[in-house]
Amino acid sequence: MLNGLAQRGLVVLPAVRGSPSGARSARAVPVKLEGPGGTGLVGPVARYRPLRWELVSTAAERGEWRTLLDQYHYLGAPNLVGPNLKYRVYGKEGELLGALGWHSAVQHLGCRDRLVGWDAAQRARWLGRLYLAEIACTRKVWVRSAPQDPKLETEGCSVEQLVRSKGLLNWQNLRVGEGEKGPLVAGFARVRVYLNAQRTPQSERWLVLRNDANCKIKYALSNAPEDIPFSELVRVSAARWPIERCFQEEKSHLGLDHYEHRTWTAWHRHTRLVSLAQLFRLRLGQRYKKKPQP
Repeated sequence: MLNGLAQRGLVVLPAVRGSPSGARSARAVPVKLEGPGGTGLVGPVARYRPLRWELVSTAAERGEWRTLLDQYHYLGAPNLVGPNLKYRVYGKEGELLGALGWHSAVQHLGCRDRLVGWDAAQRARWLGRLYLAEIACTRKVWVRSAPQDPKLETEGCSVEQLVRSKGLLNWQNLRVGEGEKGPLVAGFARVRVYLNAQRTPQSERWLVLRNDANCKIKYALSNAPEDIPFSELVRVSAARWPIERCFQEEKSHLGLDHYEHRTWTAWHRHTRLVSLAQLFRLRLGQRYKKKPQP
């Protein structure tokens, strides 16, 4: 598709380079993508639905993932930055369709800074802020202190495995807000962890776990200081629900997603107008809300 866009003059692609994976790919066994009955992969994606995504976890699977990119992507297999996720995608009859990968956003990226108009001071201001960011359940961490299971300190584990460790987490049921059907209550726990086996001070974070009423556990990392109150982490975690509700209402009733802009300036103008319309709608609802009968 990218080559087709380049041929039409719609995008400019970088020059083709050799495979960055080097000798590892040279020794890899080629992977052939075939449709049902040994035919080629042709036609729309809908022909192969439902798709099945499988997380790449073993060394052999990672090798196959790199081989697929080396064979079928003109730039070869990329070196993903920081924490990343790799997937193989299969069709409804088990045929391998492709490989996908996501990696962390690059912190030091000059072209991005120039695009958004950041100077050195603005970059330090926005990228140096405290955060609470949701992570995948497969993210590996090293617990700072786990006397009951020292392997969690030395060998580390995925964050979902920490839930099964006895005596490590102190769960608390806390009210996080008001929902459509009454108060929203969730279980919360936190523990200090490191992001790498070297256990450097720069890699130390809070791991915050949230167990919602549907028994689905969410995991988040925060660079907040060690002495931050637990209630503040809970408050920030709970702030996501009203934000999601705002976006849902703006898309459903106010046309937030009905834009055809091509510049950041136009997109911001559209977003401001939608937000003002939502505020106007909210104020009207508060003013004319029917009071309950005594």
